[in-house]
Amino acid sequence: FAELWARHEVAEAQMRLRIFRHPHAGELRFTVSELEVSVVPGTRLIVYTPEDAATRARLSVICPPSSEGNSSLPNGR
Repeated sequence: FAELWARHEVAEAQMRLRIFRHPHAGELRFTVSELEVSVVPGTRLIVYTPEDAATRARLSVICPPSSEGNSSLPNGR
């Protein structure tokens, strides 16, 4: 990364809005950031970040906070 940065070959992140309609949670709005991994052609890192407070609140409908650990997925995955 440092070498690419020094050569100014680091591209800015591509960001866009993505809206999903979940049958139980309703409308979920996410900012999508997509970064290409140049050392592995065809590989991208895609991050979905809740766009607003309403989406963050609705996420708890489908992914309730876990009482143990940091994960709300089965078996802590």
